[in-house]
Amino acid sequence: MPLNPFLLLLSSFLIVYFVTKWRYRPCGKKTLPPSPPKVPILGNLHQLSALTHRSLQSLGRKYGPVLLLHFGNKPVFIVQSAGVAMEIMKTNDLMFADKPTSRTTDKLFFDSKCHAPRPGLDVNTGDDIVAGGTDTASATLEWAMTELLRHPAVLKKLQNEVREVLEGKRDITDSDLEKMHYLKAVIKETLRYHVPVPFMARVARDNLKVSGYDIASGTLVIINAWAIGRDPASWSEPENFEPERFLNTPVDFRGQDFGLIPFGSGRRGCPGITFAMASVELVLANLMQKFNWDLPDGRKGEELDVMEHPGVTIHRKNPLFAIATDHC
Repeated sequence: MPLNPFLLLLSSFLIVYFVTKWRYRPCGKKTLPPSPPKVPILGNLHQLSALTHRSLQSLGRKYGPVLLLHFGNKPVFIVQSAGVAMEIMKTNDLMFADKPTSRTTDKLFFDSKCHAPRPGLDVNTGDDIVAGGTDTASATLEWAMTELLRHPAVLKKLQNEVREVLEGKRDITDSDLEKMHYLKAVIKETLRYHVPVPFMARVARDNLKVSGYDIASGTLVIINAWAIGRDPASWSEPENFEPERFLNTPVDFRGQDFGLIPFGSGRRGCPGITFAMASVELVLANLMQKFNWDLPDGRKGEELDVMEHPGVTIHRKNPLFAIATDHC
């Protein structure tokens, strides 16, 4: 009787899997994070969707904010807690100063470059289209306009602040921007609620413990900044868009407050962020000063979708259309 080729192939895979598992079995008892059940060959990859940041958040809700997943047979330490992120990027910054070099991992989650944003938002009046570019600043502006259109009271409050500060002036200066506290709060809330680049990655340089768990040298660590920004352990009512939470508080996005780390922290934080976000402030302030905004066809704000397009930078899935009329 001829042998079934499929059974031969399956047997070969299983032999390789179990031999690899036996060869690299840990020496001694180690304390590892909770881990969802995995399957041969794939590990936990089958549990991840195209919107990986959301898949990991769902797994975290079931298993906890620190997870051990396997991409194939490669262990990956997933962090979705501000406190543990601080251990990685501050307490043990030097031990996690390396970035991964795996092409497969880069394709799945991120690339190894700093995503320093450069503003690029096109606004046309008449048949108006607000369309973001391909970088993080464009994504930030795109999501900020989305949430302002979804929350007319926030939009009106921001327009009033910008116009009161300017008192009829057309040109906006740095000193004007410094007085626009609600503008800064809107941008911070946008960066919390829609982290433009959801993942940061580090590689352990040596064996160490983090949050009581053993991490072996060479282990890939992925920090889900998107999930941390929506973690109820760090934020009150995190699924609500509320810029007021950032008024009268020093919490900022420059890497010292680990509940809000859209651009990383420590040695691997993204340089140039302060300048780039000031540019975002300037663009958004101009949009608020010069135009009044509505959705097409009389649609209400709550009808505007917030579906995401997967990618290194998370943009809207559908283009953002809005009607801009000149403000006299």
